[in-house]
Amino acid sequence: MDFSRLFGTFSRRHPSTGSRPTPLTPEFRNRFLMLCRDNFSKPANFYQPTAHWETFLTEIHSQFTYLLGRPRLTENPGSDTPIKDIIAFLTSCPDTSFLDFVEFAFQVSNYQNVFPDEQVLADAVNALFLIDNLPYAVTPFVRETREELFHGRREAVQVLTAHPRVIRRDDQVLHREVIQPALTLLTDKRFSTANEEFLEALVDFRKGDYGDCLTKCGSAFESTLKLICERNGWSYRQTDTAARLLEAVIAESSLDGFFKEPLLIVATIRNRLSKAHGSGAVSKQVSPAKAKFAINATASAILLLVEECT
Repeated sequence: MDFSRLFGTFSRRHPSTGSRPTPLTPEFRNRFLMLCRDNFSKPANFYQPTAHWETFLTEIHSQFTYLLGRPRLTENPGSDTPIKDIIAFLTSCPDTSFLDFVEFAFQVSNYQNVFPDEQVLADAVNALFLIDNLPYAVTPFVRETREELFHGRREAVQVLTAHPRVIRRDDQVLHREVIQPALTLLTDKRFSTANEEFLEALVDFRKGDYGDCLTKCGSAFESTLKLICERNGWSYRQTDTAARLLEAVIAESSLDGFFKEPLLIVATIRNRLSKAHGSGAVSKQVSPAKAKFAINATASAILLLVEECT
């Protein structure tokens, strides 16, 4: 069991901060459970017509017992089997736990047998979020191509590097037009570092840690610049500041020089307001609005840079 992934679920990334996010609707819970039931109930073979569904529920139950640290998930006297216990739990658990369940569904051992096109379930879940106007979205699977020995020959194989994760979104249009396209571009294995830093910025925003959110935005921006330079063979140093990296990119690419100042705003905000530098005698106060601006500016900057320079 991969404990690092198990304890990196939605509820652990988004601990309660006292705010009251939009609750999941009963209809969303029912629809997702029915979606899993209808797909994981497909026969494994003629002799095991329900093997996938039973395996699915048993694995999900096991994941939750470790995550929550208790062998039984409910006190319901009728829930005397793992399958009955998990069903009872999912109908009444906190929203954060149900979103953990959404993430666990992509990680069960028989997932690829049920969904040969692995993105189908993620697309369906995102559609269900939109139906009830819920402020969540699921990221795609991330795979990278590696060369491995196979029967004495080196062949290119696709390796899974990240399962889908539930993220929070505030504005549907901004998420669809800016945040999600940036995340999609960053799923390229060469941008894995920037992708992780940008996802962490979104997590920090939801936790209310706006100073760290700005720091992660700046890190994702700088990582993107370095990776663009590396991919194109443009000269740079690991110690270069964002300003120097951006100068190198603009000098080598088709971007006009007047883009420097608008793009550099991400790094400027990080330097002025984030926890990346000491506050000195004056405490730095970062409002939610400023952090939200930094996230949107970072996503827009990454979109422009990656699309223009790669």
